[in-house]
Amino acid sequence: MTNSITVRQVSIMDSAEWSWRDGRPHWRGGVYDPFPAYPHDLAVVTSAVEYVQECCPPLWDVDLHVLDREEVARSNAATDTREGKQWDEAAGAWVPQPPHGDIMLSGKRIPPHPSVTRYAVGHEYGHQVQCMISHARGAKSVHDKAILTEYVALRGLPAESVAPGLGGTWHAAAAEVFACDFRVLAVGIDPQYWPHPGVPHPGTVEGLAGWWDQALADLTTFRTAQDAAEAEPIEAAV
Repeated sequence: MTNSITVRQVSIMDSAEWSWRDGRPHWRGGVYDPFPAYPHDLAVVTSAVEYVQECCPPLWDVDLHVLDREEVARSNAATDTREGKQWDEAAGAWVPQPPHGDIMLSGKRIPPHPSVTRYAVGHEYGHQVQCMISHARGAKSVHDKAILTEYVALRGLPAESVAPGLGGTWHAAAAEVFACDFRVLAVGIDPQYWPHPGVPHPGTVEGLAGWWDQALADLTTFRTAQDAAEAEPIEAAV
């Protein structure tokens, strides 16, 4: 089975749940401004998605949601990777299910520039790739922080940057640096744009390109083994 990134258009006003307390639309853990907004251009999104998954095919399916309202946090986009289990009657136990990724591109009050769209697709997929590398390395959870601890040392970042960035510190969070490094080094989307003041551009860091070459090679090896395992015929019980 070939995994892929699927682009989905979402009407927040039609799909959201409405809170009694704040009177605002809620969807997939986010709170949205009901004020009319412009979604990212679908043709630009689709082109960027086709490009990044050609550069680095996903280990699991990812849904990329193009939203027509703006999330109240005012970020351009967000990502999440879900892990779950399903009850197996034959085994009499809960068995792990393949992870599933979600990327949300927030609508904006002014139509997003195509460069913003391409940046957001590359960056958010970089977060998915972080989880995929952890998975390929055998981590118990795709959200394991070991890869960020390693990356902090490689990038010369402070240990506390492993924690998610808060207001005004997004640029210094290791996960955000990781995602932008993927955008620049792995898929080459707007490589001159570097929104992390105080953090060296990835093109200037010795050994970093080699780390990414190896990480992407490891993903290819894991993906090949995964595809081969799924292609093996299942013997019928007798």
